[in-house]
Amino acid sequence: KRKIGDLARYTASSPKKGRLLFRLVNYFQPKNILELGTSLGISTMYMAKAKTSANLHTIEGCPQTAAYAKQSFEVMQLPNIKLHTGRFEEVLPQLLPKMKNLDLVFFDGNHRSEATRQYFRQCLPYFHNDTVLILDDIHWSADMEQFWQEIQQHEKVKISIDLFHVGLLFFRKEQEKEHFSIRV
Repeated sequence: KRKIGDLARYTASSPKKGRLLFRLVNYFQPKNILELGTSLGISTMYMAKAKTSANLHTIEGCPQTAAYAKQSFEVMQLPNIKLHTGRFEEVLPQLLPKMKNLDLVFFDGNHRSEATRQYFRQCLPYFHNDTVLILDDIHWSADMEQFWQEIQQHEKVKISIDLFHVGLLFFRKEQEKEHFSIRV
């Protein structure tokens, strides 16, 4: 049992990260957005507000936290958000075929490399040339740092951008492989 204030303080996206997500969605105009790790739904709402016509699917493992997020989505009148409750390992395999394409994906749930690697593998067949993958907390631990180094080398990843708290990955086939580190 945790208090909402503690969740907001320790797990919710900061206003700076929320603005970044808003700007990314606003710029790329994705039709299908997937978020792993809803928590209180703050990052979800930033993305949903940036493109209200997008189909935004978000997965939260904790039913009580999901219920709170759902209330927030209703208060903010964001009907484009579809909240799925359950373990990522159970929900993701059922959800991905229904989504068909992933235009923008935000991994912000399980911050362990093996789990993140598995989610990446599951989502990869649904990525296309213009997909944007956002990984939260790439420097969270030595384990996640190692994964960040590894995923940059993946053959389908063409551009990686390290913003310290988040990493951005692009899959454009026509692009030369490059890596950038930007501290904002």
